[in-house]
Parts: sequence; structure tokens; C-alpha cells
Amino acid sequence: MATAVLSGETNRSKSRAQGQVNVRMNAAVKDAGDEALAEVGLSPSEVVRALWEAVGARGEKREQVLAALGITQADVARKERRAKRQELVSRMAERYGSLGGTNGVDPAALPALDDEAWDELAWEDYIEHRAGAMQ
Repeated sequence: MATAVLSGETNRSKSRAQGQVNVRMNAAVKDAGDEALAEVGLSPSEVVRALWEAVGARGEKREQVLAALGITQADVARKERRAKRQELVSRMAERYGSLGGTNGVDPAALPALDDEAWDELAWEDYIEHRAGAMQ
């Protein structure tokens, strides 16, 4: 699996600001990719630029690129739900911690919750927050 990090640094000597992408991946995957790209005369930078441009585009072109990469709308929705859940857990942990700590409860040991349970927790968290703000 590859991971990418976009650097916020810019190169001011160029007319357009430049960003940098650093990727970590399995060495065998990198070697195979480098070899395949060399066979067709492309550099990794050229391929990444083309990918970023295609994914950054709107509409059908983006959907085609994501589909070619095996990324479905369901995958995107799942990641969005996971991010919302993590935000909710962080907010609840912060509030709970402000009340005096975890009382020995290991958050990692808590049972997994389905979407409906998370929605209920989010609603309860919202109501508690609103009630606290009214006092």
C-alpha cells in the first residue's frame, strides 16, 4: 500500500507555486512500477502529475480515474463516515476527559458500533452540547 503526503512548501523561484508529494511504498512495488514506466518512457513525476490533474478534474473524468484505480463511491462514502466517526469520538473523549478522565475505560476496548448507533451517539452529543451552551 502506498501513502502520499503533500508538502505545503513552495518554490518561489518559479512563476507558479510548486508542491511536493512524497510517497512510501513497498520496494518491490516501486521497482516494478519504475521498470514499467521506463519501458514506456515516463517518469514517476510525469505519472503523478497526470494522476493529480485527472483526479483534481471535476465530473466524468474524475470518476473514470477513480474507477480505474478501483476506488468506488461506496469507498469514498465509507471513508467520509469513518472520518466523521473519528471526529465524533475525539470530541466526546475531549468532553469526557474534561469531566475528570476515563475512569479506567480503554476506548480501544469499546465495542464496534454500526452506522445507526453512531448516528444516535452523534445526536446525543449534539443535544448535550446544545443543553450545555444554553446554561
